[in-house]
Amino acid sequence: MNNKKALILDLDYTIFPTNLISKEILQPFFDSIFENLSSIFSLEIIKKIENDLWLDSWDRVIEKYKIPFPIFLKSVSILESNPPKLEISTYDDYEVLQNLKIDKFLVTSGLTSLQEAKIKALKLEKDFKKIIINDRLIEKSTKVDIFKNLIHEYSLNPSQTYVIGDNPHAEIHAGNQLNLITIQILRDKVLKGNNAKYYIKTFSDLEKIIF
Repeated sequence: MNNKKALILDLDYTIFPTNLISKEILQPFFDSIFENLSSIFSLEIIKKIENDLWLDSWDRVIEKYKIPFPIFLKSVSILESNPPKLEISTYDDYEVLQNLKIDKFLVTSGLTSLQEAKIKALKLEKDFKKIIINDRLIEKSTKVDIFKNLIHEYSLNPSQTYVIGDNPHAEIHAGNQLNLITIQILRDKVLKGNNAKYYIKTFSDLEKIIF
């Protein structure tokens, strides 16, 4: 175990605003969702499902609404066969994070093809020691599992490892389970949880916490 500081970061609503993605780009997927679920759910529930798919990990949405998995996969196959070409950008403060001379790891949950398209469009590969896509539609590893593996693989010291993200129920919860230092970033419209050690509004607030 080393004493070097390290950052484990989320992607959506942490590094970039997910709502920048034009809904038109994903419209074939949402059209398929509507078609495949219309015989099971009311229009009102389908609209809630569509909204939640923008805000939460898809496996959590499937579980929340008890969506039949094979039916959901029919819609997912549309994205897998034709990954979207995205024109997106990071939050303005991302340069602050880039300039921190600390090992950084990116752990993002979602559909592999969509998350890869985001990472490519944002040109993030060069900024992270390792990037992990947690596609819960393929495997059932949790963020706790992934963080444990990173700690083991890179001999990270929990007391020097910071987990930064927007979701108190995902990365913040996982970080707490492993006694890592958790930081919830409160981007626009992100609801403040009650389980992070620190709260920030921008990456500019990190230095006073880490150093």
